Amino acid sequence: MRHSILNVSYTFSFAAVLCLAPQVFGAPNEQTQSKAGSVTQSKAQAGSVTQSMSQSANQLGNANQNGIISPLPSTPPKPLDPIHEVSDSLAAEAKGGIPLGDFLVYPEISAVLMYDDNIYAARENELSDKILIISPEVRIKPNFTRDSLELGVGTHLNRYQDHKAENTTDTWGYLKGRIDLTDDTNVYAGVSLLRDHEDRTSPDTNSLGLTDAFASPTRYTDFSSDIGIFHQLTEDIKVRLGASTTKLNYENTPLVSGDTYSNDYRDRTETLSGGRITYAAAQGIDLFVQAMNDHRQYDDPTFDHNSNGYNAAIGMAILATYSLSAEMYVGRIHQSYENSAFSDVNAIDYGLNVKYKMTPDTTLSMDLDRSLEETTLTDSSGYLNTALTGNITHAVSHDLSLHASLTQQWSHYNSYDRKDTYVGGAAGVKYYLTNAVYTAADYQYRQRNSTTDTADYNNNIVYITLGTDFGTRAKPTTPAY
Repeated sequence: MRHSILNVSYTFSFAAVLCLAPQVFGAPNEQTQSKAGSVTQSKAQAGSVTQSMSQSANQLGNANQNGIISPLPSTPPKPLDPIHEVSDSLAAEAKGGIPLGDFLVYPEISAVLMYDDNIYAARENELSDKILIISPEVRIKPNFTRDSLELGVGTHLNRYQDHKAENTTDTWGYLKGRIDLTDDTNVYAGVSLLRDHEDRTSPDTNSLGLTDAFASPTRYTDFSSDIGIFHQLTEDIKVRLGASTTKLNYENTPLVSGDTYSNDYRDRTETLSGGRITYAAAQGIDLFVQAMNDHRQYDDPTFDHNSNGYNAAIGMAILATYSLSAEMYVGRIHQSYENSAFSDVNAIDYGLNVKYKMTPDTTLSMDLDRSLEETTLTDSSGYLNTALTGNITHAVSHDLSLHASLTQQWSHYNSYDRKDTYVGGAAGVKYYLTNAVYTAADYQYRQRNSTTDTADYNNNIVYITLGTDFGTRAKPTTPAY
């Protein structure tokens, strides 16, 4: 769960957050996508929409690939889960890109005209606006198979027609890489820097009644880093160890009154470290056990939200055929807080990720995920979040693709009498007018119902996109089915 107005993939998830920490490549001989490379990163934050840095689409720097825009940025992401592999986008794009020596360059720029009928996520007296979003970006990847390196930078210019105080310029950049020490061992690392703005639906502002008081969105900076090692211990046993850190720094927010609201108390560092052991029990079946420490430290010693905890689980990954893969796990989430006013969190952790290729052109996927999300509300230390998302994608042709999704999310706040339910849906189409120029049309619905009445909202969002990837997309392949 971790999480800029980025273009999102056709695995569109209403309740997921955009994880903007650097992604790292899994070992080349891994059989399956891990749950945390997909499910974990769809950890939901209030009101966010994502490609689901979730379901393999969340490769940072792949923002504009699919021509759909996330209408508003999420609340800040949690650190990247460091012990799970993620999809290697180089493999899919090896035949695309613009050659530059031993590297491939992927430039892209898109323009999105978006209509949002409730830009402040208000319960009543909703205000609508049209937003123009210009998103240039460039990614650079190596044109070789052993080792890897990837650099990406981009910006998102968000310009409102009527409510110009909402205008923002968000920027991001990352560098990640992998070194294959041997055929059985690799090390990987990455860093990313993001300057973004916070969604108006964030519970950290909405529940405080500050949405109307804020003259403009809250800005923050996210600096993240991660490092890990993978080793094929035996033919059947694989081991992965890793650690990641995210440093969040919030800027003061201008108020309508002319004063500013200090967000210094929200500055914090979140660190994850752990490991995973995988055993190949049979052809296409992996069993695994994993554990991870979760430490959250605030800069302000008077804001007593510091905590330390862990999550541990056992699970199974299945690659039954080319057309079917699944991963499931069950375990425990525990988090202890220094502030005695906050009760410790002890909850069952579980997750399920299923991907089914009905045909070579049609894919169904389902994700069930649970996570403990951070909040800086005075009366609550965080909320236990459960999200269920279903997606369908269909490639009518190499140039025309369709997608649709449905999501439901339940949030239960710790030490605070509040429960939220989120529902969302999205559908859209993308079409390449030429080999390099594409257009897209999308619709999204979002709704939150809360026991805290002021947090209720719903809105409808429509997007029209025109963009170019300069002809760098990979050529179509015909996999064995």
